[in-house]
Amino acid sequence: MGKREITSSTDFEQFMAEIDAQLQADDVPITAREIRALSLAAQMLDTELWWPVPETHAKPGSYSRADLPAHVFAWMRHRYGDRLKVDFSLGSALLMIRGDPWLMRFALIYGRVRFICDQDLSREYQKLVAYRQGVPTEPATLNILRCVQDLPQALASQLSRDELLAIMKFYLAGHEFLNLLSSFCRADPLPAAAKLDLIDAAEHGVSGAASYGHSKWASLQAAEKLLKFYLARRGMGFPKTHDLVYLANAAEGAGLSPIDPAIVAAAQCDATVRYDSKGITTEGIVAANQAAVEIGRATMKALFG
Repeated sequence: MGKREITSSTDFEQFMAEIDAQLQADDVPITAREIRALSLAAQMLDTELWWPVPETHAKPGSYSRADLPAHVFAWMRHRYGDRLKVDFSLGSALLMIRGDPWLMRFALIYGRVRFICDQDLSREYQKLVAYRQGVPTEPATLNILRCVQDLPQALASQLSRDELLAIMKFYLAGHEFLNLLSSFCRADPLPAAAKLDLIDAAEHGVSGAASYGHSKWASLQAAEKLLKFYLARRGMGFPKTHDLVYLANAAEGAGLSPIDPAIVAAAQCDATVRYDSKGITTEGIVAANQAAVEIGRATMKALFG
């Protein structure tokens, strides 16, 4: 059998269907399929294919080695759309602004960064700085307000100084917690699952009142797992319980600094909230989520800070 060739759109569609089926069979995450598709295409055609090539460079009807990568990327983006995008943030949590819950993403950062709250969301700042020994360099700058998902310019412009300080304070506390988690224990099942719970809580929290119960339960789950992780790292056992007061007291007995009982109470809820969101308020879900962040921050700082 001769070397396989792609000479028509029909050939190409069949070719990509085979590639996609193989990626699915190999359990390749959708976010990784673009590059893996190009690699698999090169193997199947026994040739070298180069990237990055913008999908707009895909010449209709031309499937040469030079043109094929653009067609592969265009096909994958047409098939999967935004699901190909990778979230490089450390995690997310809920923030209350003017009576409504907003989702805040915590940026993944390397090196020194200057944090600011610039109400002009259109202003760009230097995000990448290459340091040279002996040459003074300003650090990269992160506008925290741009970490608030879908925050409109009109609302950003109206925020008071006290509101900006509250946003800054919450961001710095959350970033400290998630950075410690990511740096020291992201491969451990309990904290890794707690991070996903916090993301779920934040996403449910901005999805409408019908999802408030799921949000509050996910925040409880995050706090519970983080306290249990602390106990496990201290060599202590723990029962199968959702009682945060019990777990917080046990963690205190194992050396954790006392956590404000009001914070523990804010994160506590009954399992029935998963089925009935009646009576759960916006303030309640935001307080629960932020309490879980504070409990996580306390445990991470005690273990790794």
